[in-house]
Amino acid sequence: MSNKYRKRTSILVLGAAITLLLSRFFGQGSDFIEQFYYRGIFQAFRIGYDYTFGLLPIPMIYVFIIIIIYILYVLVRTFLKKDQTWRHRLLGSGHLVVQTISALLIIFYWFWGFNYNRVSIESHLNMDYADMDTTDLLQLYTETNDRLIELRTLFSLQEKMKAIESNPTAYEDECRQSLTAALDAMNYPTNGRVRIRRIRPQGSLLRISTAGVYWPFVFEGHIDPGLHPMTWPFTMSHEMGHGYGFTDEGTCNFLGWLACTTHEDPFIQYSGWIGYYRYLLTNLRRSISPKQYQEIYKSIPQVIVDDLTEIRKYAMRYPDVMPAVRDVVYDNYLKTHGVKGGLINYSKIIKLVYAFEKQKQEGVDN
Repeated sequence: MSNKYRKRTSILVLGAAITLLLSRFFGQGSDFIEQFYYRGIFQAFRIGYDYTFGLLPIPMIYVFIIIIIYILYVLVRTFLKKDQTWRHRLLGSGHLVVQTISALLIIFYWFWGFNYNRVSIESHLNMDYADMDTTDLLQLYTETNDRLIELRTLFSLQEKMKAIESNPTAYEDECRQSLTAALDAMNYPTNGRVRIRRIRPQGSLLRISTAGVYWPFVFEGHIDPGLHPMTWPFTMSHEMGHGYGFTDEGTCNFLGWLACTTHEDPFIQYSGWIGYYRYLLTNLRRSISPKQYQEIYKSIPQVIVDDLTEIRKYAMRYPDVMPAVRDVVYDNYLKTHGVKGGLINYSKIIKLVYAFEKQKQEGVDN
């Protein structure tokens, strides 16, 4: 093994160590990261990618997978070299593994991961992020029911489903336009044009209990086309939220809701509201007795029940693969990066919507 190879390993390990130390040093809610990284370095990366590779017609995650497969091939080839001793094979393979992990860590944090250290959206907007009681949840449930019933009469679901399934970029531009308008109103930068790609094979994300995923290494979000089309705009807007520099899952749910519900298309509005509604029902189930929850569920209008059932049926076509393992891994990943509650953080959308609507109402009253 050459000194040049060892030196490369040392440089990458040092770079990864410095990167991790910087992330831990700045901690959560860092004004420096907000101004220097998010509004500076990250925006440059965002623009650079979106107007080059982001213009290509293929999801770049496939290129990433090919590169990883090639690295694995080189690793196996290095380990099986017959003209070297076992010691040299192990050392060569070990160096390659360390180099790859170190490089991925550096890329992850500098391309996106430092956004975990940003100032939270509730702090940025000075939201009154107070706890809610059961009475508040029940009130929200009633109000959301009314909104959903009203919106449901304004579009034909079958026509929308046909339009979405025949268009490979359906609603991507609409969601981006609405989300960037909302972000701009909140004084957030909206540089670039985050792409949301359909990932194949269909059902590959749903089998790991995921509707969509943002892959920082390629600056793109992805949606599983096996999802019910009714959920596409909300899911796409959520992943776009990640692409514009927001890491918190609950925050991206909130941004997805905001992008959809402020759009002029009633179908997109409905997608946002029913996405929010599903989290609302989950929170209600945790907050009241099983008997009381059953009574509430029975009171849901039949047309909404039918939609919820269809959404669930679509997802059930692709049973989870090791769901417990996925939950443990991702829950710990989120907690490691300062996301309070781990997977429960997705339901933060309820508090954020409540605080946002309250703040907006107080602004009108004043």
